Amino acid sequence: MSGPVPDAPTWAVIAGGGTAGHVLPGLSVAKELVDRGHDPATIHFVGASRGIEAELVPAAGFGITLLPGRGVQRRLTWDNVGAVVVNGWIEPFQRESIRWCRARKIPFMVCADSNIKSDTVKGVRRLIKSTLLPRFLAGVPAILCCGSLGREYFRRYGVPDDRIFYSPYEPDYDQLERLDPAIAREVVHR
Repeated sequence: MSGPVPDAPTWAVIAGGGTAGHVLPGLSVAKELVDRGHDPATIHFVGASRGIEAELVPAAGFGITLLPGRGVQRRLTWDNVGAVVVNGWIEPFQRESIRWCRARKIPFMVCADSNIKSDTVKGVRRLIKSTLLPRFLAGVPAILCCGSLGREYFRRYGVPDDRIFYSPYEPDYDQLERLDPAIAREVVHR
């Protein structure tokens, strides 16, 4: 489904995409929510019309609103959203989703695959990151990290353990194997 507002009451919105690295964790979270008793019709994705999510999310059985890539906070107007999962925080689309949640006091969590071993910036970049990232993370109610190295990364930047949760990041390998090769080629060439 693609459209401005889902038909069923929305319990969770999962925002972010563009690459499989953002879409697959979102799908894993959505499937975990279904396994815990939530109706798939109450879990809705928001993503970019030109991203891989346009194919993967509907194929997984979830609704999606596809946007041109900017202005998500102006388009998300649902009054009955219970929570939002934002996959990443680097892209403007993701930061807009976070601002939207904060402005409406809607609980949100950030799912990220950052880990302590890949955190190698030095010098001025380290200083900037060590100053700005803790400020940002202080306002994030929950982090969904990938494994113990992810937990260590977020601890480094001041996130307490009671706000760090492990994400069900495992991709759906069957879905990847069923992906039409023509669609995969098209996405690669975008």
